[in-house]
Amino acid sequence: MWSVDYLTGSIVINGKGNYLGIPKVVNGAELSDPANAPESVSYLATITEDTMLLEVEIANGAFWMFELVKSSPMNASKAVEMNNIKLYPNPVDQVLFVNSNSTIQSVTVRDFAGKAIRTYTDAISSGINVSFLSAGSYLLEVNTTAGTEVSKFLKN
Repeated sequence: MWSVDYLTGSIVINGKGNYLGIPKVVNGAELSDPANAPESVSYLATITEDTMLLEVEIANGAFWMFELVKSSPMNASKAVEMNNIKLYPNPVDQVLFVNSNSTIQSVTVRDFAGKAIRTYTDAISSGINVSFLSAGSYLLEVNTTAGTEVSKFLKN
């Protein structure tokens, strides 16, 4: 049995051993033995249209993140196209470098709710300054001559 609270952005899964994502991941810990599974697991979730993002804090600020997307099965040629973007270093402290097989026109840093934080259109090849961001996970929307892709990065 499960429930969703859209106001607080939480999903509760009831029943020993039930889970979303990876079975060993629950808030506050990573389980080493299935027998230690709790009776109920709560997840913080962001739900937008066909995407649900789950963040599970395991301990000491470390967490697992899951992106569940409702989609049609991908064919092999589409899977290749979606790996056009490379980000480094990841995690990043100050400057994030973006490489693409296509010409980059702009990049937009977004939070996990999809809200645009900052857009860059100039000097992208020399890296983008992300030092102003708080520690956490972000999305980078990269617009190229071949299309738009979104990649995840972690800010230290």
